[in-house]
Amino acid sequence: MHNYIINDRVMFNTFTGGLSRLDDPRKLSTLSSNAKRLFLRLIDSGYQIVPFEQLTSEIQQSENVINTAKDVVSELSDITQAFHQLGEFEPILTTYSYGVQLSTDVELKVITS
Repeated sequence: MHNYIINDRVMFNTFTGGLSRLDDPRKLSTLSSNAKRLFLRLIDSGYQIVPFEQLTSEIQQSENVINTAKDVVSELSDITQAFHQLGEFEPILTTYSYGVQLSTDVELKVITS
C-alpha cells in the first residue's frame, strides 16, 4: 500500500485515513471510512470530474447501504473540513448538480509505506 504527500505539506495515510502536517505531525485529522474512500476515488480520477451518481453507486456497492448525493456531499464536506483543520485549502472542486474533482492545485507525491 502507498501513501501520499499533498502539496509538500500534508501526509495522507491511505490505510488509516489520517491526514497530518509534515511540519507538525501533532496536527492530525482522520477521515471516516467513506470520506477516505471518496478522497482516494478522486485521487484515482486524475483530476477528472467524477459524477455524483458514480460516487454514490461506488459507495453503495462497497457498503451495501443506499446513499444519496446528499450523503456524498456530506462526506466531501468532511474532507474539506479535515483540510481546514490542518490550515490547508480545499482539495476538491464541486460542479454542483453534476460531480466532483480533485483540485488541479493539489500536487500529489506517492510514497511507499
